[in-house]
Amino acid sequence: SGDLATRLTGDVGRLQEVVSTAVLPLAAHVLTVAGVIVVMCVIEWRLALVAMAVLPLFWLSTQKLGKEIRRTARRERDRHGEMGAIATEAIGSIRVVQSLGGEHTHDRRFAGRNLSSLKEGVRGKRLAAQLLGMADVYIALGTAILLWYGATLVMKGELELTTLLVFFFYHKNMTRPIRNVAKYSGRTAKAMASAERIVELLDNAPTIDEDAGAGEPPDDIETIRFRDVRFAYEPGTSAIDGITFEACRGQVTALVGSSGAGKSTLMSLLLRLYDVTEGEILADGHPLRTFRVASWRRRIAVVPQETTLFAASIRDNIGFGLPDVSDERIHEAARIAGADEFIRRLPEGYDTMIGERGSTLSEGQKQRLAIARAAVR
Repeated sequence: SGDLATRLTGDVGRLQEVVSTAVLPLAAHVLTVAGVIVVMCVIEWRLALVAMAVLPLFWLSTQKLGKEIRRTARRERDRHGEMGAIATEAIGSIRVVQSLGGEHTHDRRFAGRNLSSLKEGVRGKRLAAQLLGMADVYIALGTAILLWYGATLVMKGELELTTLLVFFFYHKNMTRPIRNVAKYSGRTAKAMASAERIVELLDNAPTIDEDAGAGEPPDDIETIRFRDVRFAYEPGTSAIDGITFEACRGQVTALVGSSGAGKSTLMSLLLRLYDVTEGEILADGHPLRTFRVASWRRRIAVVPQETTLFAASIRDNIGFGLPDVSDERIHEAARIAGADEFIRRLPEGYDTMIGERGSTLSEGQKQRLAIARAAVR
């Protein structure tokens, strides 16, 4: 989650900044160079060819160093993501870390990623400076060759001195944008590394598909049937192997098994967090794929083993995912879960903000809110 947050904030922010401050100026400078070249060709095509002789070398150097800058920036952003993941992990389990004396372990992991990120950042700065320096070298080299060739033409009487001076005026107007192209190319290459990390998220296709014409599930479901269901998280490693059972309305159906037997996986399949590998799950005889995913999930209430609460009010946590739920339903759900009494003792009652992950509540109180959240559905 820390790496995802880094991609959604740091990488998106960097890309947005570069698009507004580098990409548009880069395009403007490229167009300026192209326009000046056209004018120079009109003034004296021979000098224009000499002036453009270094441009292929400049382009090749920009491409080569740009790729290296992008690879370096990618490694730097990856280390930033790992730092975010370590920090999120440590903060989210701060009590466990402190109780086990693991602060130094996390410190070392974070410091190691931070140092690696710093090294990659410094390397990227050096490469960008090298790109800018090479642009200066090519500009100086091109100017020297142009001056020599122009002076030769003047001495031979093939070119007027005033024409040479006018040409050099335009040539100077071309060199400044070329230098800026080198500067902005380095920044754009860094942004491309962030763009790659963002595209990786966007390219992850949804793993849950709906049938064409998927509709609403029934309001009152009588039976849920798992029929010869098989599922594997990874090919060759079966998590569920041919299970069949039926759960009927008004009855308690208990799934009993050792740790790792697949009980939580079955609930994930029922919620369509994953789709079965083989077999099917039926609701009143209809395959789950024939229902809209969002509508189906609203029909199911789950109290997970690990309680997850949000940095919002108690009211919003109980009614999470149900924007139109009434206060009466929320209060009734809290009473069913045995949470109404302690909620009303809080300073602001149901409007009390509980902090990130419910940090201001005890584990028992958090569990009761999770039960209330299931009951309100």
